[in-house]
Amino acid sequence: MNFAEQLNAKKNWKVIDFANELLETIKPKLINSAEKGYTGYKYTIDTNNPYEKEKLQLYSDPLFVEHLNKNLDGVKVRYEKEFVENLFFKGYGWYKHYLIFNW
Repeated sequence: MNFAEQLNAKKNWKVIDFANELLETIKPKLINSAEKGYTGYKYTIDTNNPYEKEKLQLYSDPLFVEHLNKNLDGVKVRYEKEFVENLFFKGYGWYKHYLIFNW
């Protein structure tokens, strides 16, 4: 195994570890949402929160979403990034990031 493969393996391990952390906190929210009669849940990634902003590259990693899909049997998970345009300065704005859960 060369050095690049070792680095990639460490990155993949971190992504899966982070996905497992999120699974512990998101499952009760999904259950609560289903009990209210909803068929989905939209988790907003708060980029104003330094912890979540630091983890943004983990949220957007395809392995992260794949791991969530595998461990939330039957729940479809996807990552979305939406551009929000500034009302005063056209062409400028920011991105909002979401994880969308559907069942």
